[in-house]
Amino acid sequence: MRKKFTPVLDQLLPGLVLVALGIIILCWKTMFLRWTLLLVEMVCLVSGIAMLVMLLLRRKELGGKRITLSGALISVGIGIAMGFVLDYQVYILGLLFSVYVLINAAAKLVNFILFAKNKVKGRIADLFDCLFFLTFGILLLFTPILPVDSFLIIIGIYAILLGSFNLIEFIRSMLPSRAKTRMRRKVRISLPVFLVAFVPHRVLKRINAYLSKNADGIEGPEEFTQYKEHVPAETPDLEVFIHVTEGGSGAMGHCDFCFDGQVISYGNYDEYSRRLFEGVGDGVLFYAPKERYVPFVIRYSRKTLFGFGLKLTEEQKQAVRRRLEEITAPLYRWKSPYEWDLEHKCAKPLEYYPDYASQLYRYTGAEFYKFNSGKFKSYFVLSTNCVQLVDAVLSSAGTDIVKINGIITPGTYYDYLDREFVRPDTMVISRTIYAEDPDNPSEVPRETDVRARYQELCEQEKQAVRIESSHETR
Repeated sequence: MRKKFTPVLDQLLPGLVLVALGIIILCWKTMFLRWTLLLVEMVCLVSGIAMLVMLLLRRKELGGKRITLSGALISVGIGIAMGFVLDYQVYILGLLFSVYVLINAAAKLVNFILFAKNKVKGRIADLFDCLFFLTFGILLLFTPILPVDSFLIIIGIYAILLGSFNLIEFIRSMLPSRAKTRMRRKVRISLPVFLVAFVPHRVLKRINAYLSKNADGIEGPEEFTQYKEHVPAETPDLEVFIHVTEGGSGAMGHCDFCFDGQVISYGNYDEYSRRLFEGVGDGVLFYAPKERYVPFVIRYSRKTLFGFGLKLTEEQKQAVRRRLEEITAPLYRWKSPYEWDLEHKCAKPLEYYPDYASQLYRYTGAEFYKFNSGKFKSYFVLSTNCVQLVDAVLSSAGTDIVKINGIITPGTYYDYLDREFVRPDTMVISRTIYAEDPDNPSEVPRETDVRARYQELCEQEKQAVRIESSHETR
């Protein structure tokens, strides 16, 4: 959790540092990068040696962090390795940047194909983006120094832009209320995706570490809710949930929201439509009551939810409802395998339905829908994902986040909402951590247990078939 917001430390100082850093990068480019890499090498060596010394002195903490022999050796190893390949580090970074550009080209191509298949307007822009990234990426691969200079120019310009936005925010925070209203922010530039993608996961690890050390001081779940200073504690009109797990793909998170008492979530919930390493599939939207959905998620998937409550005006509420009507206009009812079999009176025991949609329906009564048309008809993890839908709805209420290359991750949204919470005069009025209560066990099973049981049933059926076949051959 962030500390109290102060304009000088949170806006002015970072803004000045970023602008200065951007100018330095643009002026010195490769020389700046070489000195930076040398500094990183020295830091790794010094910190690794310091950890080894502390271990020899039988001290297991350094700077408030627990140290291990493996961590010390890895730090020293990285420092030594960087020293041996000092002349190649710049080119390695250039190569990685080239690969990143080509990955963007592939993502734009997939997005264009999906939009063309679904006849989505404006798809030609993705084709042009694909051709641009593809051409740029190939040029970078065959010109050794160009990727480095291009990468540094982009980083320098981006740092100046990000710093400028911080300075504008500082000026805005110093203005009186009337002038502040006239100078309302139109956009807000976000941190790069690779920096914020795992922010919720890092926050979760810090919280779990705190709870493990202070377990006796935690009285109950109510301590996990925090309200904005000088704002009365009240029920938010809309709540955004950022999901995160400690490991696996859930570390990058998921995003949905609750409005008018219903959780609305979008994702690749039809497991039988998934393809391209489960990154593409039919887009599925569901409605579920919050009081049943949240306990299910934190138990079934071992998730922790970060909830950010927003206070909306009547005008904003109506804008959100209108936007929801637009997005959900092409919906048609879709049923999970378990729900479909129940209606047709051919359902097996629930353990034969390991898919998430069936389990969610059983324990929450969720209603699932698919899209007849539109950009959300097909789910794609790098574009039309869960956060895109939440952002499409919240933008009608006045959120002001700018996507880097059109990609928003749950981490991007967490970073945005967390910053809005600590700032005065924003619509984010509360933040809540929803975690499983070990003293109040639920009837909801674990996803790992459900899938393990299903595999066991499949093996039993295969064994029975083999036995029956062997009897027939005799």
